[in-house]
Parts: sequence; structure tokens; C-alpha cells
Amino acid sequence: MDNNTSHDGVGHDQMMKIFEESTFWQRMRRMLAGFGKPKDSGEYKFAKLQLQRLSAPFLAVAIPVVLLCVLLAVQVTQEPPRVFGSPYVGEPTTAPPILEPLPEPPKDPFGGGITEGPIINFPESFPSSDSGLGIDNPFVPPEQPLPPTTGTWKGPVTIGGPLGIPDGGPRVDVINTYTNDPGEIAVMNALRWFVTKQNADGSWGEGGNRTAMTGLVLLCFLGHNETPSSREFGEVVRRGLMFLVDGILPDGTFAIKDGHNYSHAIATYALCEAYSMVRTPMLQEAAERTLVPIIAGQHRSGGWDYNLAQTDRADTSFMGWCAQAVKAGHVAGLDVPGLEKAYDMVAPGMRQNFGLAADRNRGGFGYVSPDPNHGLTAVGVLCMQLTDNAKAPEVKAGLNTMDTWTVGWDDTNFGTKSGAGQYYFYYATQCMFNHGGARWEKWERRMRPAYTKAQTVVPVTESGYVDHKKVAHPVGFWVFEVPPHVETGGIFDTALIALQIMVPYRFLPTTRAMGLIDANVLDVDEGDVKVNIRF
Repeated sequence: MDNNTSHDGVGHDQMMKIFEESTFWQRMRRMLAGFGKPKDSGEYKFAKLQLQRLSAPFLAVAIPVVLLCVLLAVQVTQEPPRVFGSPYVGEPTTAPPILEPLPEPPKDPFGGGITEGPIINFPESFPSSDSGLGIDNPFVPPEQPLPPTTGTWKGPVTIGGPLGIPDGGPRVDVINTYTNDPGEIAVMNALRWFVTKQNADGSWGEGGNRTAMTGLVLLCFLGHNETPSSREFGEVVRRGLMFLVDGILPDGTFAIKDGHNYSHAIATYALCEAYSMVRTPMLQEAAERTLVPIIAGQHRSGGWDYNLAQTDRADTSFMGWCAQAVKAGHVAGLDVPGLEKAYDMVAPGMRQNFGLAADRNRGGFGYVSPDPNHGLTAVGVLCMQLTDNAKAPEVKAGLNTMDTWTVGWDDTNFGTKSGAGQYYFYYATQCMFNHGGARWEKWERRMRPAYTKAQTVVPVTESGYVDHKKVAHPVGFWVFEVPPHVETGGIFDTALIALQIMVPYRFLPTTRAMGLIDANVLDVDEGDVKVNIRF
């Protein structure tokens, strides 16, 4: 009995040990010993199981920690976001170099009501050719890559770069052909000259002309793809845009305007183009608000008159700027009641002033009535092209009339003084480019060298201009011998010429929209080559 009791006690103790919990170090010693046993043995399998059990808690902590470190490392190495007025966060924003001390701000009460300035006499009076908003960083756009596009092109190529790339961004090969072109050098001279002429309040020009001149100069910078994020010109563009935005009154008009209010349409055109390139809520609101008076001012016939007045007078020169603003708003996709109707009514409005020549092959658009020989023919043709009427008979007849013009600086088409036709040529150059083919090639061959040669260049030793890299550059400008339209110290003249030279590679969205034209829209000239481009 005692022997049996002793034996049974030993067996019970051994069996109970099986259910005892081993310590951590006991399991570690057994696991390490098991890895030295054959792989098919129970000890090896036990060791493998223990390794899995022991590693699970460690991995549960280690893996999230490693991933967090990787994410932090990636964020640190990324390029800081671009900010308004400085290419990179942390860089000090410095004022652009100047050629001479900036003038005192004009005495006109900025924002204190409409300030009537001198009348801008755009060249409607020229003889016809046969008679001698609460946002911390309002200009940082979201990522918006351009969608792949396929189109048929007749003539030169215009391709827009990705939005907001500093200094114009990398350009496609066909545009690179202009990089060292004398015309492109002249454009850079002009842009740097504009920097030296910017007023302390961000505007250009003087008095009541400041809104209009600021719009024109901004179109030059935007046309060269210089946005508020551009390294060399970003701060200049920012200040110009803020001058326009800050000058908008509650009713959508501008506080500072010229006597005929060309200012409103020109500035609205610039704001719409800026919004297309830098899609921020502040610019969207500004562009939409300023489009409202233009839409309200359009006549039932489709025309416009001075000061956006509702009259029976349709002024082709004034209509040209209103139509460009409406087109830019249309391309930008702005949501303004009546915008699409205004767009559709541009062509009927222009047709009021169209007339055919005696030979019936030529025709043109007059000042406030039909005139087949007037320089404003180019205004009517461009506005028809911009609003999907490139194949209209009025366009064909107008182009035939422009074929009789000789583009240049010392022209005699519309007067005997230098630059007499530049206002008309601003439109005509775009018309010829939009048509393309041999007609454009002939025009450009004469235009670019004539304008380049006529530029007044201030050498680097005298210019006083130093860029963002501390490199000195020359500056350049154009001034008409006898100003036929606006006395602005060369601002108006230089803007018109620079915009013409940039036509083949302008980055303005409105210009890009004209770059892809259906082959059926235009008549094909003999010798034209049709090129399919995908980008």
C-alpha cells in the first residue's frame, strides 16, 4: 500500500510538470537547444514555434515605427511648397532691382471711388489704309497636370507648359527653337525693363491709365509663363495681380479707370488668363466679379460701347478687348451667368461693322460702321477666330485685306510715323498665326527682325538690373516716335510689341486654346503640311 502510494505520487508530480508555465529564459534555452536538433525532431519544431511566438510582439511595435520613420524622411527630403512671392519657403522676399528710384504713389485716391483718368485714345481715329480674398497664400495652385491632348495643327505650334512652373518651365523641342532667337532676347529685355518701371503700388503707367497698363504688362509676363511662383519675376507678377484684385469695387468695376474705361476689359482679360494658369479661389472670384459688368454691358446685338454703356453704338476697338476677356473667361471655365451667351454673341456684334470691298474678295471691319479698308479689320477677324468662327466668310475676306499690309516698325499702312500701325498689328499678328501656313510664315519673317531691330536696348553696364541670381542684364523697350494712342512712357508700346513677338509660343491659355484647330475649320493653303501632334 505504501509502495503504491509512493509510486503514484511520483507519477502525479511528473505529469503536473507538463502543465507548469516555463519562464522566459527557460523557453529561450530550450528554443536555442532545439535549433541544434534535426529538423524533423519535436525539439526543432518546438524551437521554431517559440521563435514565432516570441517575435510577434516585437514586430507589432517595430514595423509601425519603421514606417513612421520612412514617411518622416520622405517629407523632409521633399522640396518645400512654393509660396507667393518667393520660390521656396524660407527664402527672403526681396524687392526687384530698379533702374531708378520708384516714384511716389499717384495722388489719386486708390479704392476711394472711381477715378476718372485721361481718355485712352486707342486708334479708332486712325485713317483707313486706303486714305493714308482672405486666403493665407492666394497664389499657390493645386497640382493640375495638363491632360493628354490630340489635335490637328495647320501652321506653327503653340503648346502650353505645366501650370506654375518657374521661369517658363521646360519647353518642348519646337519651342526651344526660340530660346536663343533675337526676338526672345528682345522679349526678355522687355520683361526686365517692365520690372524697373513697376510703381510702388504694384501697377504700371500713371493716373487713370494704371489699371489698363497693369493688365497689358501682366499679359506679357503671363504670356511668357511667368506666374507668382516664377523665380525671376514672381514677386513682380504677384504685386501686379494684387494691384488689380485690390482695386475691384463691390459692383465688380475697377476703382481706377481711364475715360473710356478700356481699363476694365483689359484688366479682366489679364485676371481670367491668370486664373487659368494659377487656379486659386482669390483669382477665380476676382475674374468672375469683373466679368459681370462686361456681360451686363453687352448690347442685345452683341456689341459693346465705351464705358460698357447700353447704346446703339458698337465700337470695334472697344469690343475687341471685351471679346478677349469673354474668351479668356470661357476658356477658364468660369461660372458667370450669361457668359456663354456673351461668347456666342461676339460674332454677331462684330458683323455689324463688317463691309465688303468693291472686288468682293476683300472686306473689313470699321470703327463704328462697315469699312473694308480699316485697320480695325484685324480686331474683327481675331474676335471671330476666337469664338469658333474661323471659317466665316468675313474672316476670309478680312485676311485677304490684311495680306495687303506690310508689317513692320516704319510702316506706312496707317500713317507715316513709326509705330502707327502697332495697335492693329497686335491683332493682325494673332490672326495670321491662327490661320497658319504660308500666310503666317511670310508675316513672321518680316515681323520678328523688324521689331527686334527697333528695340532700344540699355546695356548691362547702364541698366542697373540684377536678377534673382545676382546676374546683371540689359533691359529694352520700344517707344513710338510720335505716340499715336497713349502716352505711357513706352509701357503701352513695349507691351504691344512683346505680345506680338511671343505669339508663336505664348503660354496664355486663350492662345493655347487656338493652338488645336480642327482641320475642317480653316481653308488649306497650297503647300501647307498637316501635322498630328500628341502631347
